Amino acid sequence: MAPPSTWMRASVLAPLLGLILCPIAAATGPAADILPLNATDAPAELFDTEAIQLTDESLASLIGSFDNLELFDFADGSLAKRDANPQSNLRCKTFPGDPDWPSDFVWNLFNVLVGGALRKPAPLAAPCYAGVFGPVNHGECQRVAGEWTTSKLHFDHPTSIMSPLLAGNTCPPTTSPNTSGNCTLGGLPVYAVEATNAMQIQLAVNFARNMNLRLVVKNTGHDFGGKSAGAGALSVWTHRLKNIQFYPNYTTPDYQGAAFKMGSGVQSREVYEAADQNNVIVMGGEGLTVGAMGGWTMGGGHSPFSSVWGMGADQVLSMEIVTPDGRFVTASRESHSDLFWALCGGGGGTWGVVTSVVVKAHPKPEKLSSMSFVVTSGGAGGDEAFWAAMRLYFKQLPDFTDKGYYQYFFLFNFGGSYMFMMAPWFAPNMDRDELIADTQHLFDDWAALGVHVVPTVHEHESFLSFWESNLGSETAGNPNTLTASRLFPRENFQDEAKFNETWEDALKWSIVEKGRHLLGFAVAGKPPNGVHPDNSVNPAWRNAALHAITAAAWDEGTSPEDQSAAAWELTNVITERWRQVSPGAGAYMSEGDPAEPNFQQSFYGDKYAQLAAIKRSYDPTGTFYTHTGVGSEEWFITGQDPNIPTQNGRLCRKCVPRAK
Repeated sequence: MAPPSTWMRASVLAPLLGLILCPIAAATGPAADILPLNATDAPAELFDTEAIQLTDESLASLIGSFDNLELFDFADGSLAKRDANPQSNLRCKTFPGDPDWPSDFVWNLFNVLVGGALRKPAPLAAPCYAGVFGPVNHGECQRVAGEWTTSKLHFDHPTSIMSPLLAGNTCPPTTSPNTSGNCTLGGLPVYAVEATNAMQIQLAVNFARNMNLRLVVKNTGHDFGGKSAGAGALSVWTHRLKNIQFYPNYTTPDYQGAAFKMGSGVQSREVYEAADQNNVIVMGGEGLTVGAMGGWTMGGGHSPFSSVWGMGADQVLSMEIVTPDGRFVTASRESHSDLFWALCGGGGGTWGVVTSVVVKAHPKPEKLSSMSFVVTSGGAGGDEAFWAAMRLYFKQLPDFTDKGYYQYFFLFNFGGSYMFMMAPWFAPNMDRDELIADTQHLFDDWAALGVHVVPTVHEHESFLSFWESNLGSETAGNPNTLTASRLFPRENFQDEAKFNETWEDALKWSIVEKGRHLLGFAVAGKPPNGVHPDNSVNPAWRNAALHAITAAAWDEGTSPEDQSAAAWELTNVITERWRQVSPGAGAYMSEGDPAEPNFQQSFYGDKYAQLAAIKRSYDPTGTFYTHTGVGSEEWFITGQDPNIPTQNGRLCRKCVPRAK
């Protein structure tokens, strides 16, 4: 960390730099401001935070006042540049301790240019350890340990992620503060820019590209694959970009209706609250704290309304983005249409840094209802009746999604006792009586088997009220679990032979009866009429009836070798059976196995070749890398366990072209 005087200098110079670097806009207000919601017709104007931009002219105006400005120039700028590649046979990204790692002076200059927004955060649990991050702080240590599993603790931190295992778990919380100093950054970035305007993001992208630094993007850090982690990296933290604007009448060549423009830091709760205020529905994540306008949308984004309106990416009308060359552009079907196609489903953190998204707002359904229930194996019919009831339910998944239902359930094995928990079954466009009538056949069939279930059924005045009472914040911070998923196609439930293989072997026997738990989303990835935009959403979503998730878990203190073996079994035995019974299908990248074999097909399907070509066009030097992201096969992490691919190693190219 630079001396306090240096950082004070940054805060003093920030207002002056704002005038120099931002000739096209006045100074902005707080990044978290929600703008007056009702606005005029399209097109959507830039937020004040986006109007503050870095330009060739603004950089030129600083020449003579600052040295080393070539480090912050655009890829196609006019300033003389250093070689972006270090003198290394592996062509690795520059790492702390390397001769090419930026000096304290350069980092301080960068902090001045971004108006004091540069952070050098310690790991969350650093107060539990005496070492390079300072002495033990017992009170703060206890607070962090007590809140470790809450999402908010991690998304409020500039670099922490929800899955610490994938950052190496090198600084875990403890209730017994330790003086041995065994707390390191691991796979967490070294620096982060707490972005509140486009200019800061442009400077960060240019600096990382020109200095050959690893660059990552974080909003909340929810991604199951650790895409926001990266040892030795500079991170762009978009969490403060929370502006929201409502357009009652938004018009493009392909759409006319209500829309929202939302900053890329906006989370699901903020989406649903803003939509509720305006009597409309905007699609967002199931989880309370998921960043709905960031990686969720760009990864496809499944929602309680996906069986009605498709995926989150299908709702996008345009995006504002800082591209790998440092330029600020609008991507839509009319502007940078190839990039827009890639952004709508091709994965977050890969194409640039999105600052805002314009999305469709749908009319509020007149009727909404839901139900929940629990089925256990302890009834009169025992295990046989329980499994017969489950078979009846799973066989009907395509029928349920065709009706627009969304079902979120768990199938547990508690030491040989089984439980199925539906929490919830969501019914858009149905009232309580209609839902009961439409599902009565299922409960009657179960009763004939000796499985008697009386569901709890509710009507809801709004989607917000449903969501608040049924869905919430995910548990975070588990260092001993690795998850994997599969999108099972409709035909796996409609074809009798395929269903027998899928249900009896791939789900029931190899998962639940083997002692594992199954988490399921019965949800389709396209509207019942089949009409959805042409974008890069994984084609497996378009034919899916079940998004299934399972996990490998181990006890605290398990050796690294045994952890690796458990992860290997998850990938190569358990979910390999899933792939065998659903050849050609895929998995949801944001909740997939970090070690997914042939991730190109599984996460992107037949869209991958086109995505790879767009990636090469916009990012020829590999400024943006994410694990299992488009183009990531050209890179590797040094010292990485392939079974648990943590991000706490140096990022290097696999192949080095010979110099001409």
